[in-house]
Amino acid sequence: MGGRQSRLEGSSGLVRGFGCLSAICSAPAATRVAGLQGGTGGPAAYSSGGGLDRLSGGPVAWGAQPSFAALSDQGPSRPGLPSIGSVTGSGARLVGTSAAAALASRWMVANAAAGKPLEDGLSPLPLLPPGDAEVLRSARLGRGVVPIEI
Repeated sequence: MGGRQSRLEGSSGLVRGFGCLSAICSAPAATRVAGLQGGTGGPAAYSSGGGLDRLSGGPVAWGAQPSFAALSDQGPSRPGLPSIGSVTGSGARLVGTSAAAALASRWMVANAAAGKPLEDGLSPLPLLPPGDAEVLRSARLGRGVVPIEI
């Protein structure tokens, strides 16, 4: 099964990561967590997204899509999230969608322990940038944002 090449999206000419989810996370039962950049509310630059089909006119989502997004960067100038280090009193930064997945996992387990559905309480997605289509935003960020802040 072959993948599709990323396409240029928007006026900036940057590759936006659509259709770049790994084969591991494309299983139907997988929970896919997108990385969200704090401060801007946009997707993290390294966070891939679901596929978009442009052959049928407008962009249409295809294939596996992110389930939801969680914070993975504190901001454009502060990549990653603070974490504990391996030596007493030390600290480290977790960078990437692995940090977002850890936050999402804690949130889902807290929901399960409270007897709620696993994805109960998603915050709404940030407002769309001017000229951005809803399908582009949900293909990068999913249905909502994990309501945990750092």
